[in-house]
Amino acid sequence: MIGTKLPFIVPVYYQRMFLSTLRRTFQQRPLLANIVTFTGLLSAGDVTSQVIENKGLKNFKFERLGNMATMGVVYYGPVLFYYYRYLDRKLPGKDRKTILVKMFIDQVIYTIPSLCVFYLLLGKLEHKTWEDSKAELRQKFLPTYVTATMFWPAVQVINFRFVSPVFRVSYVSVASYAWLTFLSYIKNQPKLPTILRKIKDI
Repeated sequence: MIGTKLPFIVPVYYQRMFLSTLRRTFQQRPLLANIVTFTGLLSAGDVTSQVIENKGLKNFKFERLGNMATMGVVYYGPVLFYYYRYLDRKLPGKDRKTILVKMFIDQVIYTIPSLCVFYLLLGKLEHKTWEDSKAELRQKFLPTYVTATMFWPAVQVINFRFVSPVFRVSYVSVASYAWLTFLSYIKNQPKLPTILRKIKDI
């Protein structure tokens, strides 16, 4: 009887221990935990993108992966941590008006400059000239931003309404896995896919 129950008891025990450790880590070292989480998922997004592009691991570009991980460490991880902390302090509450204000701030005040930093800083890491980086930004910004406005509002409604502030960046990181897979793909294509070119030409 014990033997039949043990396999079910052990996973539950370790699951509780893992969640307890995770919560404690985020409470005691929130900045570090969020940087590690976002950097890991940003890297995973790039790996996924490269596998899709190359139909496997052949021609895998470790330098590209390193550049994306660097973005997580020096920009996205710390910036998102302080950004959401500030937003929650200035706009507490989960009523409809507060959520709508947060969504506006997120889509306009944060996302627009964030995409500019993404293209320009990655261009620097890729040793592109300033002019080449600006040209890529002009080509890809609008299609990327329009796609973001179709993806992120639904994600952020759940974030601001239901997610505890201590797990805010981690939740966004999980949603970002899908988004950053797309972003990595778009960033590393010399030409935009047809559907995104149509957005650019509007």
